[in-house]
Amino acid sequence: MEDVISRVESEVESIIYVVGMAVVGGLASFFKNDDGHPNWGRILAAVITSAFSGLLSYEITYAMGFDIHIQSVVAGISGYGGGTMLDEAMQKLHDIIMKHADDKFGGKK
Repeated sequence: MEDVISRVESEVESIIYVVGMAVVGGLASFFKNDDGHPNWGRILAAVITSAFSGLLSYEITYAMGFDIHIQSVVAGISGYGGGTMLDEAMQKLHDIIMKHADDKFGGKK
């Protein structure tokens, strides 16, 4: 039981670390591209988008077996990319799904 608790604690620590890196990346991008008049709503939106993007990248890199250092770098970059990164990933995923569906059902025999 202690082993399970230890693994869960380690996983939670990793998620907090990686999401923190994503948020820092998102804030860096926000302030780099800001017009000089930030407001709390835009900052909060950038933080939430960056955290979500970083969490998704963490899940992908975790599933691929990367270590925490690579995961945090990828999360930071994802956080920096924020909404643009999510839009591009969504389009790429859509294209892959559509190609797979076309190959499977679209008349290629």
